[in-house]
Amino acid sequence: MYLKRSSKEAIIETTFLLSLKKGFDNVSVNDIGKCNSMCGSSGIYYHFKKKEDLLDHVIDKYVVENTNAFKNALDSHNGTLIEKLKFVFYYHVGINILSGDNVPLADLINYKDYYLFFMNSFHLRPVFRDKLYESRKGKLNCFVKNLSDGSVENGLYIYAVLRGFIIDWILSPDFDLDVNIDRYCRMILSVLEK
Repeated sequence: MYLKRSSKEAIIETTFLLSLKKGFDNVSVNDIGKCNSMCGSSGIYYHFKKKEDLLDHVIDKYVVENTNAFKNALDSHNGTLIEKLKFVFYYHVGINILSGDNVPLADLINYKDYYLFFMNSFHLRPVFRDKLYESRKGKLNCFVKNLSDGSVENGLYIYAVLRGFIIDWILSPDFDLDVNIDRYCRMILSVLEK
């Protein structure tokens, strides 16, 4: 995915990928150094004073930037409400139905692992909750602006339904993506139209 990058960017990416597989707490600086072809453990400490600093950069790069990319894509979407809703659901599983391409990160990761990492970081790392909360708040504001005619309650409802959808998708091995996205979107529309 990244053709030209600095050793610092390579360290952040390696940390992210290892954290998806093993969990951040189970990844050592030595593990990161072994898996990073650009530098070893000493190079990591050149860029980061401690391992926690790495997680801060990982969240910036792979959570905050991903959320911003989503918000920009939804802001520029000119479709009907149902088209926008379907866009939201597909985007959150790694598919951009507008372009037919994968969304950022989808070529690099499994989105189910991404959400588990996100939830784990939020629950186990209180120091990062503010940053993760701001990212969530930005997404919610985007929903209010683009999907619910300015209604915060409807924006919250859509956000809550999306979170439930993601959990269902993560936990259900026989989850039919197209059928369930259609169901969730119709459910949202039926509530919003009342």
